[in-house]
Amino acid sequence: MNRSVSTRSFTLALAAFLASCSGGSFRAPPPLASIPLPSGSALRPFDPTHPTRPAPAVIASGPSGSAFVSLTNLDDNFAPGGPGMLVRVQPETGVRTVILPGGADDHACTNSGVVRNDGNLLLVVCAGSFSAQELRGRAVIEVDPATNAPLRKASPPAGFQPSYVASGPSKIWVGDFGSARLYSLDRSTFALADGADESHPAIQLPCPASLTYVADLLVNGNDLFALCGADEGYLVRLDPQSGAVKGDKVLVGAQPTAMTVAGDGRLAVVNSVSGTLTMVTIGAQTMIAEVNFFSFGKSAALQDVRARGQFLYTVASATNTVQKLDLSVKDPAKMLVAEVNTGDGSNPWNILPLDDDQAIVSNFIAGNIVGVDFRKGARP
Repeated sequence: MNRSVSTRSFTLALAAFLASCSGGSFRAPPPLASIPLPSGSALRPFDPTHPTRPAPAVIASGPSGSAFVSLTNLDDNFAPGGPGMLVRVQPETGVRTVILPGGADDHACTNSGVVRNDGNLLLVVCAGSFSAQELRGRAVIEVDPATNAPLRKASPPAGFQPSYVASGPSKIWVGDFGSARLYSLDRSTFALADGADESHPAIQLPCPASLTYVADLLVNGNDLFALCGADEGYLVRLDPQSGAVKGDKVLVGAQPTAMTVAGDGRLAVVNSVSGTLTMVTIGAQTMIAEVNFFSFGKSAALQDVRARGQFLYTVASATNTVQKLDLSVKDPAKMLVAEVNTGDGSNPWNILPLDDDQAIVSNFIAGNIVGVDFRKGARP
């Protein structure tokens, strides 16, 4: 190989990399202002006389800067009106690829509202119908983002409606929309483990029994964290191998909806009804929750929180806004450094930061993905 050509190629590559950085911070290509999602007949409604809406929900990151957004594909009654879908999007170009995680059977996966990263793979949760008479369409499905193809599928135990999912070293944990319970899948076989039978029962969380569901799951290190969604919402810590509860649960707020690991190691939890952010310090034996650490106002209807370094990114669906908070600022009253409106009536649901200042947001009612730049929405 010609050494001068090789050196020049390296220099150009390095220059290109440095050009993408500003002040040492990576800059992603600017996302499009709006990316439409499938609509009309492209949503394959079960009944053509009853159209559906994409109703995009959770977003997960993908290879080469791509993102995967789950489409619940609901009708006007917010019931599954077509097959569950996953859409791969390239934020800077808007190029889309539609994936049917349930395969050829349009009823094998419905109401696919959650997608989560699992190493080099993705996990899609198909919640199905909230009607007790319709049990089809409930599943957890593994998808390969390298090929955009579904791989393995697992149906839940009887009586479970899958809500959220988190991957541990040997088990994949799944929550229930109808109770404060968890079941698990064996990672190697994708077969039911906890919850498979009477000898392998599901895990009951120590949360209030009435009007409680599993609002989010997260594995961090040697811990599995579960949110009990209720007017008195709790965070529970478990062993990700056995499902055994570790220590006491802690109260985090009214109707917690999402959590993430912040850059400083604490857990950040957003609460929909109380409109607050709670920060939880995880000790060896205990958890300490700073409830009402930051308040967005009770009308916010918080739906998501993501972390990137010192920053948190939150979604307030009722006010059609997304926020950027700086945890390095010691005064909570001054942590909100930027806020962006996602459009009147858009009902934002999830946010995926692309770099410190840019993100994409799924709009549940508007049925699209929008790009936001917090530098343009920065407050003085």
